[in-house]
Order: sequence, then C-alpha cells, then structure tokens
Amino acid sequence: MRRSFGQEISGNRIKKGELSEAQRAYLISKREEGWTWPELAAEFGCCESTAKDTVTRWKRHGTTKSLPRKGRPKSLSPQEERRLFRIARRNAKINYRNLTAEAGLSGSASTRPTTPSRSTIYRTLKGRGLTKFRCKIRPKLDPKAVKERKEFEREWRGFDFKKARIRWSDECSVEIGSGAEKEWAFGYPDKKWDSDKIQEKKTGKQLCQMVWGMIWLDNRGRPHRSELVILERDWESKKRGYSGKSYIKTLEQGLLPYYKPGDMFQQDNAPIHKSNLVKEWFEIHGIHVIEWPAYSPDLNPIEHMWWALKKKVYELHPELLEMGKSEETLQYLILCLKEAWWQIPNSLIKTLITSMPRRLEAVRKAKGRQTRY
Repeated sequence: MRRSFGQEISGNRIKKGELSEAQRAYLISKREEGWTWPELAAEFGCCESTAKDTVTRWKRHGTTKSLPRKGRPKSLSPQEERRLFRIARRNAKINYRNLTAEAGLSGSASTRPTTPSRSTIYRTLKGRGLTKFRCKIRPKLDPKAVKERKEFEREWRGFDFKKARIRWSDECSVEIGSGAEKEWAFGYPDKKWDSDKIQEKKTGKQLCQMVWGMIWLDNRGRPHRSELVILERDWESKKRGYSGKSYIKTLEQGLLPYYKPGDMFQQDNAPIHKSNLVKEWFEIHGIHVIEWPAYSPDLNPIEHMWWALKKKVYELHPELLEMGKSEETLQYLILCLKEAWWQIPNSLIKTLITSMPRRLEAVRKAKGRQTRY
C-alpha cells in the first residue's frame, strides 16, 4: 500500500523480503540518531548484518536502492535475442537446429564457442511471449473451400440459431475403447516406466460401429435429439460399404419422424450425401437442405456430441474393453451406444447449437481458414 504524506514509516516488512527504500532511509536516519545495531535489527525485523550492510551501502554508494547482484552472464546478447525472435516470428514451424543456424549461432558462420541449448532458446523466446506447442491437426483447405466458408459466414451472420429450426446431423464411427480417458499415476520420475504406471491398450483394430444422429432446438429454444440410428452397409454396392441407398434408410428412420415443413436440414458433403439418388429423395419429401461449405466440421455443432458419446459409453460400460470381437459383442456395443446417446445431457445440445455465432465469428477472424472448434 502506498504511504501517505506525513505517515509514520512502519518497520514491519514481508518475511524473507528486502527492506524497501523508505525503510532503508528510515534505518539510516535512526543510526545517525545513535540507535544501536540490535535496536535497529529488532525495529525492522532483520538481522544486524542487514542493518550494517544498509548503512555501509549508503556511505559507499550514496543510494538506498539494491545494487546489481553477481550471477551467471546471459548466454545470448540482446542482438542475438532479437534475431532469434524475428526468425521465429517469420517462420513459426522452424525447428531448433535450423533456427540457430539461420540466426548465425551455430556452424561455420558462428563466432560463438558453443551453440545455445534448446532450453536457452525456449526461455529467450518465452520471455518475449513466444512458446513452442504442438500444431493442431485440421482438414486441408484449398482456395475454393476457403471462399465457400467466407460466403457461408456472411450469409448466416446475425442469424438467430436459438429459435431456428435447423436439424444438425452427422455420422460417426465408434470403436470400442475410443472414449477411455487417459490414466494418471503418482510416482517418481525414474519410475514412470514401471508396469503399474503404464496404461495398456489392446493391439489391432477393435470392433466399431457407424452411427448417425441429429440434434436441434425448437421454437422455444428447447434441445431435442433424434434416435441414434445404426447405419447398415449396402452389400449390393461395389465396395459393400455405405451408399446412397443405406443413407436413405438412415434418413427414413432418423429424419422423417422429426422433420416438419419449414425446417432446415444440415449434412456435410460426404459422397453418399451428394448422390443423385439422395438428392431425388430430398426433393420428393420436400426437405430443405442447407448448402454446406466443404471441409467444415468446425461449423457443425453435433461433431462434439460424438466425443461425449464415446466417453459416456466407456463410463457406463467399461466391460466392453474386456470383451472379444464376436457378433454378440457387436450387438452389445449397439445397445450400449443407444443407451449412452440418451444419457448425454440436454444442456450440452443447447450449448453446442447456441455456439454457432461464435463459430461463425471465428471463421470471419480466420478469414475462412481453420478455427479452434
């Protein structure tokens, strides 16, 4: 707290802290008045040597400020620090070896006896606000996709998503064990490879199931979800995978029971979604499909529902991890997925859908490129 004019200077100080400049001046004045060293030490809560050093510093240097302390000199000069900072700003993905070489701190171009360590460079850049972190993985965007995302943001900017009747849909492949949380353990650093501190996972591909779901808000802003539909493969298709026919069966089961005239339906640009057979089906049933920009999972709020689904399945049925790869296990997984789907709280659905304005704003700030969502 700042001292007011004329207020008595307190001798109290923070434990193990230095005397302030005002306290030092007060101590010097009391010494000149004839106070003994024990009296000064008791008054200011310090040892006698501290009181003596304070007076000696005043007599030799004429100051009550702390003098520069001796210590290890800096490994890098101010010019070298600025050079590292400029290069790291210009090329964010440069590695430490190329960074030191380009800055002239290593190799034949360097006049330094040693190359600065990674920790030295890291601390130097961190002191200027730059840190090194793992790059996030996002879909690659070509100029056409960036343009579509910009246009989508401008078209939907200011839209009231709380009362909009938009059906948000998506598919997801759920693999057994994919929702298991990472385990943590207490121990000494040199014991982290002990068997009781290892989180084991089964090798090889586990059983998985493709599912489809849909979420939306009604006119009053109340959250809803469709039935979790289990996608069936089209064994008559060329690759015996999922086709337009199997997708139409999914829509008949998951979309038609909930769709009303005037609603809007959202889906991504998966090939089976854009097939002529599916487009014709939408026209026959009068379903208004939103034009969706390519490679934009960050704009679809239901994407985060799948993370919650996988986590909930593991919470409710951890025994799935110990089961085999039989048909009975697959059927049991399907039952667990449907149970977990309805266990996801409605508050999450509302939070995800009402985040759309923030998602669009993130696209605008990123100029159509990848966002944090």
